[in-house]
Amino acid sequence: VVSTLRADNDVRILDIGCGEGTAACLMAQAFPNSRVVGVDAGAASVEAAAEKAKRHGLTNVEFFVGDAAALDQNSVPSDCFDLITAFDVIHDLSNPTAALREVCRALRPDTGTFAMVDIRAHTHPHDNLGHSFAPFLYAVSLMHCMPQGLRDGGPGLGMMWGREQALEMVEAAGLRAKVLELGFDTFNDCYLCRCPSSSVAGT
Repeated sequence: VVSTLRADNDVRILDIGCGEGTAACLMAQAFPNSRVVGVDAGAASVEAAAEKAKRHGLTNVEFFVGDAAALDQNSVPSDCFDLITAFDVIHDLSNPTAALREVCRALRPDTGTFAMVDIRAHTHPHDNLGHSFAPFLYAVSLMHCMPQGLRDGGPGLGMMWGREQALEMVEAAGLRAKVLELGFDTFNDCYLCRCPSSSVAGT
């Protein structure tokens, strides 16, 4: 993925739930030939992200306020992004299923990559008994993540939705995923996903 981003002069990157733009700005700096777009539902966060890009003199990144579950309403075209990222975001959304489908729609078929970073845990609580951070993570999930995800009648996945449910939802959206356990990050899993052209044709 990184070699493609460095070699191609027309790479398009989308960061979902970009917050104040830290990841998007870092990617814009690392891959100056790319065009990075950040989207977030919070207007204040998007404003702060734009200010951050301006301070760093970045001209290859832009931000807009939008719903990850309805990117088409913000004129995000289909089959156009080489990389889409979501850093601990999907489990907070009130419509994660629609958001994942939008990822599949916006990603270049077969060659584009969706990198979803999320908490390393299992879906069923009894499988997390040996997880040293489980009490803390369940508490944060209950007090913050689940209320976020319950808005507008959402499923309230919470950060402890777990690998099994994450893979099930990603694949149901038409994506094909493999899970990477990165040695430098024992807290999160990285789901590297592709959207096969057959999935696009079937939508």
